[in-house]
Parts: sequence; structure tokens; C-alpha cells
Amino acid sequence: MKQAAITPDEFRQWMNACNLSKYQEAADALGISLDTAKSYGSGRSPINGTVALAMRAVFHKMGPWTP
Repeated sequence: MKQAAITPDEFRQWMNACNLSKYQEAADALGISLDTAKSYGSGRSPINGTVALAMRAVFHKMGPWTP
């Protein structure tokens, strides 16, 4: 099942919901570069499914998976 793309506005809404006021904070939370976070926020780069899942994990305050 293909998920609808996350828009730049939705990315910024996610940042707000997670109390991430700066792109660097979002980048650190997702394990991506500052430039990539800015690209997501501006719409220059699409947000892939892996990042969307990471966004959900950050929102729900989930740590790394452990067996």
C-alpha cells in the first residue's frame, strides 16, 4: 500500500508537534543532515517512506528497536 507523500507544510507541522523549533533539531531527531531537513521543509526534496516512519517514531517518543 502506497502512502500519500508528506508535504512541506506537514513536515513543519510535525516539527511543531514534536516541539522542534529549528531544522537542526529535526535533523538530529531523524538522523539526517541539516541540509536534508531544510530541503524537506522547503519542498525541494520528497520525504520517503523511511523518513515518514522515523517521523512517526519521533512523534511517539519511540527509541531504537531492540529484540
